[in-house]
Amino acid sequence: MKPLLLVDVDGVLNPFSRASPDFRRYECTIGPDSYTVHLNLRHGARLMELALKTGSELVWATTWEHNANEWIAPRLGLPELPVVPMTPEDRASGASRSRRPASPTTWTAGRSSGSTTTCGWPTRSTSGDIRVSTSSC
Repeated sequence: MKPLLLVDVDGVLNPFSRASPDFRRYECTIGPDSYTVHLNLRHGARLMELALKTGSELVWATTWEHNANEWIAPRLGLPELPVVPMTPEDRASGASRSRRPASPTTWTAGRSSGSTTTCGWPTRSTSGDIRVSTSSC
């Protein structure tokens, strides 16, 4: 089983802080809600390169859930990716667009054959670079 590279949107690909000039602004409408996101096309290529170099599978782990495939992936040049769904516990805890699902454990348990799956969470450094921290999920 391939290691998973779990990709969040808000705070990672869509910065919470002021976006630099190499980000493009998009208006996304999901149901009755509208969101402004700032995305950098280069991040899609970097994620694909990272997945290729590490033999990992890119997976959305974000409160955007399947909307990430509609609104985020095409703007970054990414293919449609599998999605870690929000659990009822995530929803009950008040998870919003600014919080990732609490844990991919339930989702990854159904994918592995008894072995521990390694997950990487890309995060944004203070310099704006995308970094990856790994753990078992």
